[in-house]
Amino acid sequence: MRDHYAYGEASVLFPGQHTELIPDIPASEGPLHFAGDHTSIKPAWIEATLESAVRTALKVHRG
Repeated sequence: MRDHYAYGEASVLFPGQHTELIPDIPASEGPLHFAGDHTSIKPAWIEATLESAVRTALKVHRG
């Protein structure tokens, strides 16, 4: 609850940060892939987690 950027629930970006950061957040770093609702434009939603899981699984599969 005390984290200024998380508000105790989910990551909360300032206006404009989604368009600035979202292309880089889910980007792979070598063999390391990132997934989860924080890598989506719909943070704090289960739908975002599932979409990111599918996106990441396809990236790994297509490797």
